[in-house]
Amino acid sequence: MEKKAGGVARAVGAWIWVVFASILLIGCMVSGWWVGVLFFAVSIAAALPPLKAHLLPTISGAARIAASTVAGFLGFIVIGESAPPVDRKATSEKVTASTASPKAEAVEQKALAEARSTSFHAFYERVIDAARPCDEANTKAAETLQAVSSGGATVYDAYGAAKAAEERCSGVSAEMARIDVPEEIDDEAEDKAEEAVSKCRNAYLMRAMSLQTMLEVIDGDAKPSKIQEYKERAEAGQGGVMLCVASLFDAASSAGVELKPKKS
Repeated sequence: MEKKAGGVARAVGAWIWVVFASILLIGCMVSGWWVGVLFFAVSIAAALPPLKAHLLPTISGAARIAASTVAGFLGFIVIGESAPPVDRKATSEKVTASTASPKAEAVEQKALAEARSTSFHAFYERVIDAARPCDEANTKAAETLQAVSSGGATVYDAYGAAKAAEERCSGVSAEMARIDVPEEIDDEAEDKAEEAVSKCRNAYLMRAMSLQTMLEVIDGDAKPSKIQEYKERAEAGQGGVMLCVASLFDAASSAGVELKPKKS
């Protein structure tokens, strides 16, 4: 009984090897490794149980197992020698590139952020620089007008200061119209930057209009309605300037740029 069971086990093992070796044989055929095909064919022929009884009756089971094992071993050697070598250098470079990729991306992102910051600060400074002459002249005109009531200045002084301020402020809107928004920022931030410039232009246009009304009041048109018109325009101009600056900071935030308030 034990002898019969051992024979069955050997037969099953032989058939498993035959199937596995057949797969390897087919692989060698597909790859064109014909020496491997030969060795695996011999290994399969030696391992097939029926061959002992019908084709190789004089060869012992141990000899067939040895022949099948040697042929299979040689077949594996052929596969190992014929398979394309692993390009260790390329693999190493790929691993290195993969490892370095996050670092390279971080460096690139930092460079882009610095470019955005530099260009947006330049844009912001151009807007503030365009407005500065008007702001300074407007402050002087308001101080001179206030000094008239205390005797510290004459109406002629006030008129001259208001006229100079009106001339400076009248050109601010046109100057700002020539300012281009940064190309390095995204579309949303670009739209907000353009909107900010538009609000700044309107603010300084209103400031120029308030100075024109101031000139009319100083020149003798001191009717209550004219004085009220001046106050409303002056307040609208001042509110517009505050909105102008707030809009610039909003655009900077959208662009991922940190702005610091700059005295105009």
